[in-house]
Order: sequence, then structure tokens, then C-alpha cells
Amino acid sequence: MSDIFLFNSPPRCGNVFSTFLYSLFISGNTKKCLDTEKYSDTSQKQAALFRNPYESIPSHVVKARVDCGALINKDNPSDLVDNINVFAREYLDAIKKAKANRSNLYIGKSEDIMNDPIGKIKDIALFFNINITNNHFSNNEEVIQEIKKRMTNTEKTRVDQFGTEIVENLMSSHDGHMPREKTQDRVFLDNLIQEVESKIVKECYDEYMSIESTDARKGERWEY
Repeated sequence: MSDIFLFNSPPRCGNVFSTFLYSLFISGNTKKCLDTEKYSDTSQKQAALFRNPYESIPSHVVKARVDCGALINKDNPSDLVDNINVFAREYLDAIKKAKANRSNLYIGKSEDIMNDPIGKIKDIALFFNINITNNHFSNNEEVIQEIKKRMTNTEKTRVDQFGTEIVENLMSSHDGHMPREKTQDRVFLDNLIQEVESKIVKECYDEYMSIESTDARKGERWEY
């Protein structure tokens, strides 16, 4: 059994935020993961949290385009629509796999862990019988501000399309890991995903809305 707890959700669904939250309350290793094949691993403690696809998919498209140096062509967005549909298919595959393996992972919505980080991390700990080792935060806003501060002080390095190393923190404009003001490109993608009325995105949304979140307070427990 791995001693590393995984937050194994699709891109832009709060994996990084969740790892910071975990570290504030629980002693032990945790990291983000983007491998849906691990959902069937009964020896792995992991959580799969899904964000509204009308939010996560546009965010994913913008980040991917910036990272590879591709422009957001607002005059001819056909390639952006292709990006939306590709990422939607990946999202749909992930959420269906998570639902099929819900007995051996913690499943829910990333909005819930953002709205009530203290309650959700305690519920995750209860589900997996993990001890809470730090419980001195008095309210959720205090937790949010602490995570935001730590993200702002955490740098990462990426390489752009020209091979140049770019150092930025975890609250950068295109790759921040908490809610922030949306860029013009992101607003354009938000509008585009609504306008194209993609059937695959609509199916993703329906699957997202039908999630029955794990609730350890009602007696649900990891079976393995």
C-alpha cells in the first residue's frame, strides 16, 4: 500500500489546492495525480474531486494554450472548440471511471472542498481512518488565506515554446490554483463553451451534477 495520499482529479479541479489543505491538517505525504487508471487500485488512498466542467474545461484550454505558446484566436476559434471537445472527452472518461470505482476512493465536487475546506478534509480523514494532527484553524477563511499565502510563496519553473525557463508562483494569472480575476482569454473561453453547445460538454455536466459525494459522517468508509 502506498503511503502517499493522492488527489487524483482532472486538470483544473483543485488537486494542488487540496494537497496544500491536506498538509495543513494531516502529517504525511500527499501529491496531485492525473492518472485515472489508478481509480481501480484498491491499495491506494485517493480522492477524485470534480469541478463544474463549464469552469474547469475553459481553464484547462487556456492553461494548455499558454504552456505550449499557442495563441487564443478569437476570430477563428475552431481549434479552440476542438480543444474543448478533446478535454471534455477526457473529463467524461475520468468521471465515469471514478463513479465505477467509488467504493475504493473518495469522490466529490471540488467546489465543496473550496467552500468548506475544514469540513471536507476532516471527512476525507474520517473516510480513510487518517488522524487529523493539526486542528488550530478557527474558520474556513483562515484556512483559505493560509493556503493562498503558501501558494504565492511557492515557485515553479516551466519551459515555454522557445525553450526559455519561466519562474512563476502558484498564483500566476494563467495557472493559479485558487479563484482569481479571470483574464480576457479565459472570459472568451467561458463564453465560447456556452455558445458552441457541445453535446459532450453537456454530457460531462450531467455526469458532474449527478455525483453522489462520499459522506463519511453518514457511515461511509474505505473498504480496503
